[in-house]
Amino acid sequence: MKRWLKFAALLLAFAFAIYLTFYISRLPESNCTTRRVSKSWSRDRAYSATLLRKECNLGETAFYSARIAKPGAWFLTMEIEEDPYPAEAVEPTLTWDLHRLKIDIPAEKFTGSIERREGDLTVVRSYIQRKP
Repeated sequence: MKRWLKFAALLLAFAFAIYLTFYISRLPESNCTTRRVSKSWSRDRAYSATLLRKECNLGETAFYSARIAKPGAWFLTMEIEEDPYPAEAVEPTLTWDLHRLKIDIPAEKFTGSIERREGDLTVVRSYIQRKP
């Protein structure tokens, strides 16, 4: 009887491990990949900006973010809001002007700009009107 209990416990642990692996593989972020699209530096190389593209659902949906870093000190990641579904994400452009990073985001529904300051760095996200 004791041998059967050990066998049942081992079988139960094995089944639980399979279930846990299956559960983790189905989590929302588990089918997403992130890749670097471009990287640019400010003129004095004090800051770098990397444009990242996260693709989910086998590339059906895409999201962009910018990773801005002061090498050897800190970094911050900014999500780039795009037009709501069903619009497709269009690649934004990053341009530097001294310590001012401008992110131009093509959009149909969003307009305006958002400015954020971090020390001597200014990040401006501008929504540029695109044709539908």
